[in-house]
Amino acid sequence: MLLVRLIVAIFFAFLSITPATAQTPPPNFELGAGFLFGFPASEDCSDAGVTFDDCPGPSYGWEVEPAYFVTDRLAVVGRVSGLYSSLNTQARMTGFAPVAVDLDSNLHEFLGGVRFTGPRANRRVTPYAQMLVGTGRVAAEISAVGLSESDSATGLSLSPEGGLYLHASERFGIRIGGRYDVRRIQGSTGHGFTLVTNLIFGS
Repeated sequence: MLLVRLIVAIFFAFLSITPATAQTPPPNFELGAGFLFGFPASEDCSDAGVTFDDCPGPSYGWEVEPAYFVTDRLAVVGRVSGLYSSLNTQARMTGFAPVAVDLDSNLHEFLGGVRFTGPRANRRVTPYAQMLVGTGRVAAEISAVGLSESDSATGLSLSPEGGLYLHASERFGIRIGGRYDVRRIQGSTGHGFTLVTNLIFGS
């Protein structure tokens, strides 16, 4: 997979960089911004007697994540993110001819929580773990036989995440991680795994 290979290449490139030797304190505030790659949550593509030829594929998106470090290892974190996916397939129902279907969906989340890290000062690689909770809004539009219908819903999102900081300097680096998202929307629970790659700027 191209994305995984790219992340591994970035990891080893940052390991080859010699971190600053000056005993400067790590930043209290940092801003992370980057890309998301979401894996499908389920391979079950049937719904109310309708079977689809293909399941939803990977989703792609973005996030912005500011963090303020209360101590060297504890930060208060916020996140705004978006994930987007599309599907072109055929829907089948017993007794009817197949129907071409286009589906576009997106998920936007507004979350907050805490992050714990290892020692950050003068470290090339620092592990982290965080837990965020907040609101997620799912929207979808489906088109078939010349007609289209859209819908959206809002609910609770829970997002545990872990990974590594790769420091190029005290004020710049990359954060690579993975998270398992859980959402409760209109009485239904959804879940999925997302890879995260952020550029980090500190001040």
